[in-house]
Amino acid sequence: MSLGSVEVLLKFRTDKGRDPLPESYATDTELLLQIRSDVLDALGVGANLLPDSFVSYCFSEMAPVCAVVGGVLGQEIVKALSQRDPPLNNFFFFDGIKGNGVVECLGPS
Repeated sequence: MSLGSVEVLLKFRTDKGRDPLPESYATDTELLLQIRSDVLDALGVGANLLPDSFVSYCFSEMAPVCAVVGGVLGQEIVKALSQRDPPLNNFFFFDGIKGNGVVECLGPS
């Protein structure tokens, strides 16, 4: 999710006091597209930064895997700062749209 889409969702929450709901898909979609135009204009960014298709991702929840990834990240930070155990020699790339990730080794094989 890009910064613009996060701004749109935050404004939607501020205005409506809730997340977009599948039950009100048509009206929420219309409002999200209007908010998108307002937010992108305020940021001075072209409308092509955030295509209309972004709306379909606003009606779902973030996968709980984010909590797991955050926990692992915190563990690795503690390892690096305490210098008790060596941190993992990998980098995890997570694709929130597809819901999958890949681990890449950063060090020598």
